[in-house]
Amino acid sequence: MNAFHNTGIFRSAPDNSVVYAGNWAVDFKGTITNVTLNDGTQGVADHAFYDCPSLTSIIIPNSVISIGSSAFGGCTSLTSITIPNSVTSIGMGAFLYCPSLTAIMVDPLNLFFSSIDGVLFNKNQTTLLSYPVKKADSTYAIPNSVTLISAYAFHGCTFLTSITIPNSVTHIGEEAFFRCRSLSSVIFEEGSKLTSIGSWAFAYCTSLTSITIPNSVASINKHAFQSCTSLTSIVIPNSVISIGNSAFSGCTFLTSVIFEEGSKLTSIDGGAFLGCTSLTSIIIPNSVTSIGGNTFQSCTSLTSIVIPNSVTSIGSDAFSGCASLTIYVIGYFSYSDLPSGWELWWNRDPRPVIWDYTVA
Repeated sequence: MNAFHNTGIFRSAPDNSVVYAGNWAVDFKGTITNVTLNDGTQGVADHAFYDCPSLTSIIIPNSVISIGSSAFGGCTSLTSITIPNSVTSIGMGAFLYCPSLTAIMVDPLNLFFSSIDGVLFNKNQTTLLSYPVKKADSTYAIPNSVTLISAYAFHGCTFLTSITIPNSVTHIGEEAFFRCRSLSSVIFEEGSKLTSIGSWAFAYCTSLTSITIPNSVASINKHAFQSCTSLTSIVIPNSVISIGNSAFSGCTFLTSVIFEEGSKLTSIDGGAFLGCTSLTSIIIPNSVTSIGGNTFQSCTSLTSIVIPNSVTSIGSDAFSGCASLTIYVIGYFSYSDLPSGWELWWNRDPRPVIWDYTVA
């Protein structure tokens, strides 16, 4: 239910398409293509115009202060929008799933937001907020003032094939490049300060063949590269401490995972490499203490994995469906010698184990 129900002040615009609660536009009931919000409108509520496929343009008056989360999400015919100078806040995913959007413009007098070549930023351009999905450029270099790539910033961008990320960026937000299906090249400038790659950040970037993760990154969050089906190899820098759930799951062409010498990695969470059907071998660094359940499940080409004695816990079904796998365990002599954190069904199938293995 809308947050403005029961206020007793609902009314419709003269064309009966936009529903208002007081000075807020809260819903859209019509099928008209061009909308002009009432003068004096102060806000556009969360989801107010969500999934309005007929809407091609909207004029926002210079009285609007707030644009809510997903306010224009799913407006599949919306081609451009101008943010007036009165707006002080824009919610998360305000323009998500707008596949016809070519430009987001901002009044130059706005004190909180700005636009460069149709791309939405905060005023001082330290945060890139939204890159229009149908912007025609195939390559884009993020300005070196940017420190944060916001969640959903490039979500579903149609034409983008190459992105250059400056060394000023410290964080890539959730779903920032989700389903950028044409994206084949991600370039991080030398001296990158990037510390974390958000959940689902590059998931379903099906044209991405390789990426060099900067050695400043500490965390690769859940589903970060899920179903990047053209990715063939990945080097995990020694700065990475954790790999999240399903981070590389479904990367069916991934043949090589290399952990840099001196790795600080402590945890590989559940399903991290699930369904990587081309992966043939892997050596777990001796810094790792936990391997989650289903981590290597259905890696059907995996023939060998080396597990160091630093590992104190392994979840259930970590290697299920790995029919060709031999497991090499360092420092333990039998099942009875394993730490209690190795769950009962860690090797459910089971696969053969070489105990007290010594790396040549």
